[in-house]
Amino acid sequence: MANDYFNSLYNRAVEAGDSLDLLWDEQRMPFDSIEKRVTDLFDMRGRKVVITGGGGAGLGQACANRFAGLGADVALVDIKVESTDSTGSLPQYAGPDPHGVAARVSEKWGTRAFGVYGDAMDWDDIQRWMAECNDLLGGIDVLVNSAVDVAVVDFATATRDDLDRSLRGTMAGPMYASRAALDYMIPQGRGHIVNIGSGSANMPTAPRGLLYGTGKSWLASFTKFLAAEVIQHGIRVVGVNPGSMVRTKAKIPAFNNMWFYSMIRNQLGRYLLHEETANVVAFLTSDAASAIVGEVIGTDGGASL
Repeated sequence: MANDYFNSLYNRAVEAGDSLDLLWDEQRMPFDSIEKRVTDLFDMRGRKVVITGGGGAGLGQACANRFAGLGADVALVDIKVESTDSTGSLPQYAGPDPHGVAARVSEKWGTRAFGVYGDAMDWDDIQRWMAECNDLLGGIDVLVNSAVDVAVVDFATATRDDLDRSLRGTMAGPMYASRAALDYMIPQGRGHIVNIGSGSANMPTAPRGLLYGTGKSWLASFTKFLAAEVIQHGIRVVGVNPGSMVRTKAKIPAFNNMWFYSMIRNQLGRYLLHEETANVVAFLTSDAASAIVGEVIGTDGGASL
Protein backbone atom coordinates (compact mmCIF):
# COMPACT_ATOMS: atom_id res chain seq x y z
CA MET A 1 0.00 0.00 0.00
CA ALA A 2 1.40 3.40 -0.94
CA ASN A 3 2.67 5.36 2.06
CA ASP A 4 0.45 8.39 1.49
CA TYR A 5 -2.64 6.18 1.43
CA PHE A 6 -1.56 4.32 4.56
CA ASN A 7 -0.85 7.58 6.40
CA SER A 8 -4.21 9.07 5.43
CA LEU A 9 -5.98 5.98 6.76
CA TYR A 10 -3.93 6.02 9.96
CA ASN A 11 -4.65 9.71 10.58
CA ARG A 12 -8.36 9.11 10.05
CA ALA A 13 -8.22 6.24 12.55
CA VAL A 14 -6.56 8.47 15.13
CA GLU A 15 -9.16 11.19 14.58
CA ALA A 16 -11.90 8.58 15.01
CA GLY A 17 -10.53 7.59 18.41
CA ASP A 18 -8.12 4.83 17.42
CA SER A 19 -10.97 2.90 15.78
CA LEU A 20 -10.76 0.36 12.99
CA ASP A 21 -14.39 0.93 12.11
CA LEU A 22 -13.40 3.21 9.24
CA LEU A 23 -12.17 0.16 7.32
CA TRP A 24 -15.80 -0.92 7.10
CA ASP A 25 -16.17 1.10 3.90
CA GLU A 26 -19.49 0.12 2.41
CA GLN A 27 -18.78 1.99 -0.81
CA ARG A 28 -15.61 -0.04 -1.42
CA MET A 29 -16.78 -3.46 -0.23
CA PRO A 30 -18.43 -5.72 -2.85
CA PHE A 31 -21.60 -6.54 -0.93
CA ASP A 32 -23.50 -6.95 -4.19
CA SER A 33 -21.50 -10.12 -4.93
CA ILE A 34 -22.80 -12.01 -1.90
CA GLU A 35 -26.10 -13.09 -3.40
CA LYS A 36 -24.78 -13.70 -6.92
CA ARG A 37 -23.75 -16.94 -8.54
CA VAL A 38 -20.04 -17.20 -9.25
CA THR A 39 -20.88 -17.39 -12.94
CA ASP A 40 -22.59 -13.99 -12.66
CA LEU A 41 -19.34 -12.51 -11.34
CA PHE A 42 -17.66 -13.42 -14.64
CA ASP A 43 -20.01 -11.17 -16.62
CA MET A 44 -17.80 -8.79 -18.63
CA ARG A 45 -20.53 -6.99 -20.56
CA GLY A 46 -19.64 -3.31 -20.79
CA ARG A 47 -15.93 -3.88 -20.12
CA LYS A 48 -13.36 -2.41 -22.51
CA VAL A 49 -10.23 -4.54 -22.90
CA VAL A 50 -6.91 -3.75 -24.62
CA ILE A 51 -4.58 -6.67 -25.39
CA THR A 52 -1.05 -6.14 -26.69
CA GLY A 53 0.33 -8.92 -28.85
CA GLY A 54 -3.28 -9.74 -29.62
CA GLY A 55 -2.92 -10.31 -33.35
CA GLY A 56 -1.07 -13.62 -33.34
CA ALA A 57 -2.23 -17.20 -33.00
CA GLY A 58 -1.15 -17.54 -29.38
CA LEU A 59 -2.05 -16.18 -25.96
CA GLY A 60 -3.23 -12.73 -27.06
CA GLN A 61 -5.84 -14.26 -29.36
CA ALA A 62 -6.89 -16.73 -26.65
CA CYS A 63 -7.38 -13.86 -24.20
CA ALA A 64 -9.42 -11.96 -26.77
CA ASN A 65 -11.75 -14.93 -27.19
CA ARG A 66 -12.12 -15.40 -23.45
CA PHE A 67 -12.96 -11.74 -22.81
CA ALA A 68 -15.30 -11.49 -25.80
CA GLY A 69 -16.96 -14.74 -24.77
CA LEU A 70 -17.78 -13.08 -21.44
CA GLY A 71 -19.28 -10.09 -23.21
CA ALA A 72 -16.40 -7.60 -23.27
CA ASP A 73 -15.36 -5.40 -26.19
CA VAL A 74 -11.70 -5.84 -27.12
CA ALA A 75 -8.95 -4.01 -28.99
CA LEU A 76 -6.10 -6.17 -30.26
CA VAL A 77 -2.81 -4.32 -30.68
CA ASP A 78 0.02 -5.77 -32.74
CA ILE A 79 2.71 -4.78 -35.18
CA LYS A 80 2.11 -4.49 -38.91
CA VAL A 81 3.94 -7.00 -41.10
CA GLU A 82 4.09 -7.41 -44.86
CA SER A 83 2.88 -10.99 -44.67
CA THR A 84 1.15 -12.89 -41.90
CA ASP A 85 3.13 -15.95 -42.99
CA SER A 86 6.28 -14.37 -41.56
CA THR A 87 7.45 -15.51 -38.16
CA GLY A 88 8.07 -13.66 -34.95
CA SER A 89 10.89 -14.08 -32.47
CA LEU A 90 9.96 -17.75 -31.98
CA PRO A 91 9.68 -19.91 -35.12
CA GLN A 92 6.44 -21.66 -34.14
CA TYR A 93 4.45 -18.42 -34.10
CA ALA A 94 3.12 -16.90 -37.32
CA GLY A 95 3.19 -13.17 -37.93
CA PRO A 96 0.40 -11.06 -36.42
CA ASP A 97 -2.88 -10.11 -38.08
CA PRO A 98 -4.80 -8.00 -35.52
CA HIS A 99 -7.57 -6.99 -37.92
CA GLY A 100 -8.16 -10.56 -39.07
CA VAL A 101 -8.20 -11.88 -35.51
CA ALA A 102 -10.56 -9.10 -34.42
CA ALA A 103 -12.99 -9.90 -37.24
CA ARG A 104 -13.08 -13.58 -36.26
CA VAL A 105 -13.52 -12.77 -32.57
CA SER A 106 -16.38 -10.37 -33.26
CA GLU A 107 -18.14 -12.81 -35.56
CA LYS A 108 -17.80 -15.68 -33.09
CA TRP A 109 -18.97 -13.89 -29.95
CA GLY A 110 -21.12 -11.03 -31.22
CA THR A 111 -19.16 -8.35 -29.37
CA ARG A 112 -17.12 -5.46 -30.72
CA ALA A 113 -13.51 -6.29 -31.55
CA PHE A 114 -10.99 -3.98 -33.19
CA GLY A 115 -7.59 -4.58 -34.69
CA VAL A 116 -5.06 -1.82 -34.07
CA TYR A 117 -1.58 -1.63 -35.54
CA GLY A 118 0.95 -0.50 -32.96
CA ASP A 119 4.35 -1.08 -31.42
CA ALA A 120 4.01 -2.15 -27.78
CA MET A 121 7.70 -1.45 -27.14
CA ASP A 122 7.87 2.20 -28.28
CA TRP A 123 6.87 5.01 -25.87
CA ASP A 124 5.59 7.45 -28.50
CA ASP A 125 3.65 4.87 -30.47
CA ILE A 126 2.08 3.50 -27.28
CA GLN A 127 0.62 6.94 -26.55
CA ARG A 128 -0.88 6.98 -30.05
CA TRP A 129 -2.44 3.53 -30.09
CA MET A 130 -3.65 3.71 -26.47
CA ALA A 131 -5.60 6.84 -27.43
CA GLU A 132 -6.91 5.06 -30.52
CA CYS A 133 -8.06 2.09 -28.43
CA ASN A 134 -9.77 4.45 -26.00
CA ASP A 135 -11.63 6.14 -28.85
CA LEU A 136 -12.65 2.86 -30.49
CA LEU A 137 -13.81 1.19 -27.28
CA GLY A 138 -15.18 4.24 -25.51
CA GLY A 139 -12.83 3.76 -22.57
CA ILE A 140 -10.22 1.36 -21.20
CA ASP A 141 -11.04 -0.90 -18.25
CA VAL A 142 -8.46 -3.67 -18.74
CA LEU A 143 -4.94 -3.75 -20.17
CA VAL A 144 -3.30 -7.11 -20.85
CA ASN A 145 0.44 -6.73 -21.45
CA SER A 146 1.00 -9.83 -23.59
CA ALA A 147 3.42 -8.58 -26.26
CA VAL A 148 7.01 -9.71 -25.88
CA ASP A 149 10.24 -9.66 -27.85
CA VAL A 150 13.52 -11.18 -26.68
CA ALA A 151 16.78 -12.57 -27.99
CA VAL A 152 17.11 -16.27 -27.19
CA VAL A 153 20.90 -16.45 -26.90
CA ASP A 154 23.64 -17.22 -24.41
CA PHE A 155 24.47 -14.08 -22.45
CA ALA A 156 28.21 -14.59 -23.02
CA THR A 157 27.73 -14.13 -26.77
CA ALA A 158 24.84 -11.61 -26.68
CA THR A 159 25.31 -8.43 -28.68
CA ARG A 160 24.34 -4.91 -27.69
CA ASP A 161 21.38 -5.22 -30.06
CA ASP A 162 20.32 -8.46 -28.32
CA LEU A 163 20.40 -6.75 -24.93
CA ASP A 164 18.58 -3.59 -26.01
CA ARG A 165 15.93 -5.57 -27.86
CA SER A 166 15.32 -7.80 -24.83
CA LEU A 167 15.11 -4.85 -22.43
CA ARG A 168 12.49 -3.20 -24.63
CA GLY A 169 10.60 -6.41 -25.23
CA THR A 170 10.31 -7.69 -21.66
CA MET A 171 10.69 -4.65 -19.41
CA ALA A 172 10.28 -1.27 -21.11
CA GLY A 173 7.24 -2.25 -23.18
CA PRO A 174 4.98 -3.38 -20.31
CA MET A 175 6.16 -0.44 -18.20
CA TYR A 176 5.41 2.09 -20.93
CA ALA A 177 1.99 0.59 -21.71
CA SER A 178 1.02 0.41 -18.03
CA ARG A 179 1.99 4.04 -17.53
CA ALA A 180 -0.07 5.11 -20.55
CA ALA A 181 -3.10 3.11 -19.39
CA LEU A 182 -3.12 4.91 -16.03
CA ASP A 183 -3.98 8.16 -17.79
CA TYR A 184 -7.32 6.57 -18.72
CA MET A 185 -7.92 4.41 -15.65
CA ILE A 186 -7.12 6.83 -12.79
CA PRO A 187 -9.71 9.47 -13.80
CA GLN A 188 -12.45 6.81 -13.87
CA GLY A 189 -11.36 5.36 -10.52
CA ARG A 190 -11.09 1.75 -11.66
CA GLY A 191 -9.17 -0.58 -13.92
CA HIS A 192 -7.16 -3.77 -14.25
CA ILE A 193 -3.65 -4.38 -15.57
CA VAL A 194 -2.50 -7.95 -16.21
CA ASN A 195 1.18 -8.56 -16.94
CA ILE A 196 1.98 -11.76 -18.82
CA GLY A 197 5.17 -13.14 -17.34
CA SER A 198 6.60 -16.63 -17.73
CA GLY A 199 7.49 -19.71 -15.74
CA SER A 200 11.00 -18.98 -17.02
CA ALA A 201 11.23 -16.37 -14.28
CA ASN A 202 11.74 -19.29 -11.90
CA MET A 203 14.18 -21.25 -14.08
CA PRO A 204 17.59 -19.57 -13.85
CA THR A 205 19.36 -22.72 -15.07
CA ALA A 206 17.34 -22.98 -18.31
CA PRO A 207 19.56 -22.99 -21.43
CA ARG A 208 19.69 -19.61 -23.20
CA GLY A 209 17.02 -18.29 -20.84
CA LEU A 210 18.90 -15.51 -19.03
CA LEU A 211 17.53 -12.55 -20.98
CA TYR A 212 13.96 -13.87 -21.09
CA GLY A 213 13.89 -15.19 -17.53
CA THR A 214 15.48 -12.05 -16.08
CA GLY A 215 13.02 -9.83 -17.94
CA LYS A 216 10.06 -11.85 -16.71
CA SER A 217 11.42 -11.88 -13.14
CA TRP A 218 11.60 -8.10 -13.32
CA LEU A 219 8.04 -8.01 -14.64
CA ALA A 220 6.82 -9.98 -11.61
CA SER A 221 8.42 -7.45 -9.25
CA PHE A 222 7.09 -4.54 -11.29
CA THR A 223 3.61 -6.07 -10.99
CA LYS A 224 3.77 -6.06 -7.19
CA PHE A 225 5.22 -2.56 -6.88
CA LEU A 226 2.74 -1.08 -9.34
CA ALA A 227 -0.14 -2.86 -7.60
CA ALA A 228 0.85 -1.30 -4.28
CA GLU A 229 0.88 2.20 -5.75
CA VAL A 230 -2.31 2.24 -7.81
CA ILE A 231 -4.75 0.18 -5.72
CA GLN A 232 -5.73 3.43 -3.98
CA HIS A 233 -7.12 4.54 -7.36
CA GLY A 234 -9.26 1.41 -7.66
CA ILE A 235 -6.85 -0.22 -10.11
CA ARG A 236 -5.89 -3.85 -9.54
CA VAL A 237 -2.61 -5.09 -11.00
CA VAL A 238 -1.85 -8.80 -11.26
CA GLY A 239 0.31 -11.15 -13.30
CA VAL A 240 0.42 -14.67 -14.67
CA ASN A 241 3.43 -16.90 -15.36
CA PRO A 242 2.54 -19.39 -18.11
CA GLY A 243 4.61 -22.32 -19.31
CA SER A 244 5.23 -23.64 -22.84
CA MET A 245 1.99 -23.42 -24.81
CA VAL A 246 0.95 -24.84 -28.18
CA ARG A 247 -2.40 -25.23 -29.93
CA THR A 248 -1.62 -27.88 -32.54
CA LYS A 249 1.00 -30.60 -32.84
CA ALA A 250 2.36 -28.89 -35.94
CA LYS A 251 3.41 -25.93 -33.77
CA ILE A 252 5.61 -27.96 -31.42
CA PRO A 253 9.09 -26.40 -31.68
CA ALA A 254 12.07 -28.30 -32.96
CA PHE A 255 13.73 -30.47 -30.33
CA ASN A 256 16.58 -28.78 -28.48
CA ASN A 257 17.88 -28.51 -24.92
CA MET A 258 16.02 -25.26 -24.20
CA TRP A 259 12.55 -26.65 -24.98
CA PHE A 260 13.40 -30.03 -23.47
CA TYR A 261 14.34 -28.34 -20.20
CA SER A 262 11.13 -26.31 -20.05
CA MET A 263 8.99 -29.39 -20.61
CA ILE A 264 10.64 -31.72 -18.09
CA ARG A 265 10.03 -29.03 -15.44
CA ASN A 266 6.32 -29.19 -16.22
CA GLN A 267 4.72 -31.42 -13.56
CA LEU A 268 1.64 -32.10 -15.70
CA GLY A 269 3.80 -33.88 -18.24
CA ARG A 270 2.12 -32.25 -21.24
CA TYR A 271 2.01 -29.06 -23.23
CA LEU A 272 -0.34 -26.35 -22.07
CA LEU A 273 -3.02 -24.65 -24.14
CA HIS A 274 -3.04 -20.88 -24.47
CA GLU A 275 -6.65 -20.96 -23.34
CA GLU A 276 -5.63 -22.41 -19.95
CA THR A 277 -3.71 -19.23 -19.18
CA ALA A 278 -6.36 -17.04 -20.82
CA ASN A 279 -8.92 -18.54 -18.42
CA VAL A 280 -6.87 -17.27 -15.48
CA VAL A 281 -6.33 -13.85 -17.07
CA ALA A 282 -10.08 -13.39 -17.51
CA PHE A 283 -10.77 -14.61 -13.97
CA LEU A 284 -8.26 -12.19 -12.45
CA THR A 285 -10.03 -9.21 -14.01
CA SER A 286 -13.51 -10.40 -13.07
CA ASP A 287 -15.53 -9.50 -9.99
CA ALA A 288 -14.85 -13.02 -8.71
CA ALA A 289 -11.21 -12.01 -8.08
CA SER A 290 -11.95 -8.76 -6.24
CA ALA A 291 -9.63 -9.65 -3.32
CA ILE A 292 -6.56 -10.48 -5.45
CA VAL A 293 -4.04 -7.62 -5.66
CA GLY A 294 -0.42 -7.78 -6.83
CA GLU A 295 -0.25 -11.56 -7.10
CA VAL A 296 1.58 -13.37 -9.89
CA ILE A 297 -0.24 -16.63 -10.58
CA GLY A 298 1.64 -19.57 -12.04
CA THR A 299 -0.05 -21.28 -14.99
CA ASP A 300 3.06 -23.24 -15.88
CA GLY A 301 1.87 -26.73 -15.01
CA GLY A 302 3.86 -26.76 -11.78
CA ALA A 303 7.20 -25.99 -13.43
CA SER A 304 8.23 -23.82 -10.49
CA LEU A 305 7.89 -26.68 -8.00
